[in-house]
Amino acid sequence: MKEILMVCLLNLAIAGCATTEVKHSSDIPENKNPGCTVEFFMQQEPEGDYQVLNELETHTKRNLFFGGKVNLTDDVYTRLRKESCAMGGNGVIITDYIESQAGEMTHVHTWAKVIKRLE
Repeated sequence: MKEILMVCLLNLAIAGCATTEVKHSSDIPENKNPGCTVEFFMQQEPEGDYQVLNELETHTKRNLFFGGKVNLTDDVYTRLRKESCAMGGNGVIITDYIESQAGEMTHVHTWAKVIKRLE
């Protein structure tokens, strides 16, 4: 009985975490700059010259009752910042996103470009 209770509690803890799936338009190089500074641009291109390093599509979901609602600027930006740093980028253009909820699951689907500003 204790084992069943422990498994149930572990499942609840895992269900509260946000999960993110990321699809890349090309291969990712090894982590070039962990912990770098990344600037975000919401559905607009930055001024000045830049190079597009990769295009990303992310799916981030979380159980509303056990982890709260998925948040674009907290959950998704955290993941995109990590991806951008790994590619040597210093910016992310959010080209589009959709926030949705089905039952207890909240979801943010995001399309973005990782860029390297050349200024």
